[in-house]
Amino acid sequence: YVNNNNKFYESNLFKALIGSSIVLGTITAYYKINADKIYDEYSVTKNPSTLKKVNKYDLISGISFTLLQINFGYLIYKFLTD
Repeated sequence: YVNNNNKFYESNLFKALIGSSIVLGTITAYYKINADKIYDEYSVTKNPSTLKKVNKYDLISGISFTLLQINFGYLIYKFLTD
């Protein structure tokens, strides 16, 4: 029998998950805001290269948001199982 008195919220994993949530949230917001700004430019110019940039930024934003959701889900899981 091992007595494990360490709490999850005191662990390095918790700190890493919180830190990565902040980073992923920041990346998501940054690229989504930029994609929206560039789309506004595209709406005026109808330049195809601008649309490619919008799609690229939206993709990055979507991937980082998905990773954020996975991170957040794991964080909740660890809280509920600890």
